[in-house]
Parts: sequence; C-alpha cells; structure tokens
Amino acid sequence: MSPSVLIVDDSKSVSSVLKQYLIELGLDNISVCDDPLLALSQIKNDLTAFDAVFIDLHMPGLDGLEMMHQLDNLNYRGGVIIISGLDQKIIDLAENIIKTTQLKLLGTATKPFSLSVLAFLVKRIRYIRNKAYPKADFIKRRELVDSLKNKYIVPYYQPKINCRFDTMLGVECLARIDVTGRGRISPDNFIPVAEKFGLYDEFFELLLHQALKDYVNFSLTHNTKSPLSINILPNQLNSDKLLYQIDNAIEKSLFPIEMLMLEITEHQALHTQAQLKNLNRLRINGIKLSLDDYGAGFTNLGQIKNLPLNEVKLDAKMVNGIALDPLLEVICRSTQEVTSALGLQFIAEGVESEKDLAVLEKLGVDGFQGYGICRPKPIDEFERWFQVWNRESESSRYRN
Repeated sequence: MSPSVLIVDDSKSVSSVLKQYLIELGLDNISVCDDPLLALSQIKNDLTAFDAVFIDLHMPGLDGLEMMHQLDNLNYRGGVIIISGLDQKIIDLAENIIKTTQLKLLGTATKPFSLSVLAFLVKRIRYIRNKAYPKADFIKRRELVDSLKNKYIVPYYQPKINCRFDTMLGVECLARIDVTGRGRISPDNFIPVAEKFGLYDEFFELLLHQALKDYVNFSLTHNTKSPLSINILPNQLNSDKLLYQIDNAIEKSLFPIEMLMLEITEHQALHTQAQLKNLNRLRINGIKLSLDDYGAGFTNLGQIKNLPLNEVKLDAKMVNGIALDPLLEVICRSTQEVTSALGLQFIAEGVESEKDLAVLEKLGVDGFQGYGICRPKPIDEFERWFQVWNRESESSRYRN
C-alpha cells in the first residue's frame, strides 16, 4: 500500500505541481488542503490518516510553523516536510525550531521543486511508514525483565571492511537476547520494548560489559586494534549516566578506551545542550563517535560538521540497489565528498550485492558492512570467520 500524504499550501497551483511530482515518484494516495485549520482538523480526527504532511511555511491565518507546533501538541507521529520559497536563513531557523519538538522532520522541499530532492523525501516517507507499521513480533515486558535478570544478553559481531586494502576498519556489536521458550530474539523485537518500559539502560550496561570482555580477548589473540562499535540512543546523552557506565565497564575489562566507538542512531534529533555537551565529553575522553543510519533521520550534511564525529554510516536504504538507482548514487557521492573534506571515515551499511559494492568502491566509500561481507555472529563464530578472512587477506596482499 502506498503511503498516504497530505499537502497543505494555500496556493492551489503549487499544490497541483507538487502532487503531480509525487505521483510521478510512485505515490498515489495524496490529499490536498489549502486551509491549515481544516488540515489540522482532519489530522486531529485521525492521527494515523497521513504518513507524512507537506506544510508551506507562509500561509495566511495560520503559518506553517504554528501548524507544526499544533501538530506536536496533538502528538502527531507521521513525517513532516517543510515547503518554502523563503530565504534559506528563514528555512534553517524553522528547521532548528522543529527539531526541538517530537515531530519527525524529514526535510524541506524548496520552491521551485527539485524532482531529485522530492525523490529523496519520498524514500524517507516510505522508510518511516515501514518503521511505523513493523512486522516484528515484540516480546513481552515480563520476558525482557527475565532475560535481563538472568543476563541472557548475547553480543553478535559484524565487521566493517575496506575491500581495496583488505583491512578491517572496525567491528560493530549487535545484540541478541535469549528468551525462555522463544529462542534467540533480534533487536527489532526487543529494543522498542526496552525503551518503552525504561529498561534500555539496564540492557545497555549488560551488553557493554560483555562486549568489552569479548573484544579484549579477541584483540589480544588476533593482534588487532580495530575499534569496537556499540550503539547508543540520543536520549542516553541527556544525562551523565552513560559516561559513568562506560568508565565502570572500561575499568573492569581493562579495555583500551581509544578502541571504543559509540554509534548514535539518527532516528532521533540531536539538539539539546546536554546531548551536545556529553558528545564532546565522550570525545574529550578519547571515545570515537559514529553517526549511524545517516540518511534515514534528522541530520543533514551541513550539520555533520558541527558534531564531534569520527565516522558517518550511510543507511542501508540508501545503499541497497545503488547500482540501479542514479539518485542513490548522487546521495552517496555527495556524502562521500563532505565526509572526505571533514576527515571522517565513511561506511556504507547493508551491502549485499557485488554490483552495489563495485559502485560504492568507485565512489570512494572507505568501508563496507552488511550480509554481503559477513553476517552478524556470536564471538566464537566471528573469530572463526576472522581467521579465514585474515588468511585470505594476507594471501591477497602478498600476491599484490
């Protein structure tokens, strides 16, 4: 089913042009409203009626910024896209204001419209719609509590590889949990439950301790200094607790702090003073930072330079099928140019096909991660994979 979209603009001609573009891009469930008050009433009657709303900033009676403020008060959780032909400084300010709310700002469509920009926004609309209607079989709170109590947390590991030089740039820790009677459960089925019931901190602490212990042994055995990455949520940066958890785990495991990288998911905005302060504190203490799922959330290329990052990871949705999609190639190339200029490592996630890999290598991507390289594995299986890969890599380097 196609995502449902509402266009709110007092200019019927602008709405007509935008609607036609969206139809060309594969959307067929599009509503148009030239009255922001009427649009608010429609959304209030059914908060799930529209997966995304395009909103013009400059409208008589109720401007777009105020409409978005009221959408936030209604707890609207679809995507929001700004429409505007105003000065870029005004648009930037509006974006920054919206990012202080709980709204999902997907981007801005400036007038006159660019088909390539709209295509990118449509991909984001489809992405958040899939996230809003997951097929995951969520575990129950009681099951998660029992798994945490019994420490049934199982770290899985997946490498980031530079194929040109046959080197391992890093390893990401991805969690699984064991649930009695259900077997091993993937993150999509328990992370939302952990967040909802305030159990994420406990889960993260257990995962962190086990992962650092595993990786200390792995790095010593195989003489590697490739960083270990662990995912954190932006809201963990709102307090000092994260720093204390990391200090405690590093002290107990004797893990080299310079080998730790934290991957920050991009599905929530980074905007509070506390978040930015704690990001800087992490970097000051020698911990590396990676922006995960870039292209699927809130951060744009212009904002990357203001975050104390070491790495940017392009979301799998922007990678899968890149060999057949010129727009994805443009997005990847522009991201590579910016990250290269800023001295950041650029990783493509979700690499599954050799054709996509060839295009990504041509575009100058630093490293690759995905099922086409290596599936996530528990530590014993990952070590066996690494031994085979390392022998083959050494042989390849020797031949060259």
